[in-house]
Amino acid sequence: MPTESEGYRNALDVDPSADIERHANRIARKVAGTRNDVLEVLGDIELDNLTRAEQQRVVRRVNEILGGLDANLSAEIDNAIDDIYEHGRARTLIALGLFASMGAARRYLRSDDVIESRTHRTWKTSQKDVTTEDLLAMTSNTRRRVKSEVRRVAAEVLREEYSTAVNRRVMTQRLERAGMHAITDSAGRRWKMSHYADVVMKTKMVEAHREAGEIEARERGAGYVVISQHGGSCKKCVPWEGRVLRINDSIEGTQPTVDEARNFGLYHPGCLHSQVVIRDPNIIR
Repeated sequence: MPTESEGYRNALDVDPSADIERHANRIARKVAGTRNDVLEVLGDIELDNLTRAEQQRVVRRVNEILGGLDANLSAEIDNAIDDIYEHGRARTLIALGLFASMGAARRYLRSDDVIESRTHRTWKTSQKDVTTEDLLAMTSNTRRRVKSEVRRVAAEVLREEYSTAVNRRVMTQRLERAGMHAITDSAGRRWKMSHYADVVMKTKMVEAHREAGEIEARERGAGYVVISQHGGSCKKCVPWEGRVLRINDSIEGTQPTVDEARNFGLYHPGCLHSQVVIRDPNIIR
């Protein structure tokens, strides 16, 4: 069995970034494909034929496309969170010297020898629900905007307010914008659907990986973590790279807690830093 120092080094070799990127890219591609399908429907609208029946047909078709994405997202999110959560637990088992490889640790977690605790089950289910709600809010907002813009354009066509070719191009661009942007945040920034999905998924998966490791650590009597280091970090995260933190206030020591580091900017939305669990903070020199 590896020593704790060896386990820590082994855990550094199984960083979750590649798996997180893979899942996020997969979902972002599906969202981008759906957005293109919606834009195709909106781009085919004949402005001079926007009767009430045609408006209903367009809105209905857009809703069908987004409804298909909603169903797909739910399954993709469940799969992604399950995978990354298991990775977080397995990495902790490696870091604590219980297994030497990710494959061995994951096989153990999937075996009949392991009964997933209520804490693990509850947190993972909650994270799936929150992530799904965030992405479904994106498609819901798109539905509302498309419906509103189609009606608005139809009314303007009826009033013949857009009689020139230039103005008609402006109207078409408005319809396309309605189908492209998922969210407008509190600062007034517009997020495209695929970019919003990418940021949400990466943020939620990093949280899932981190929480899985912390819960596994607490259940196995470990109370410290080491923050990852990588290039291109933002100024909020740089002060915490490579530092030992306590999982919570109940752990002895003078090190800051993970929550305190988070309050000072670590693990902000889109942050890709991870943490490795350790029992003895003295193994980090």
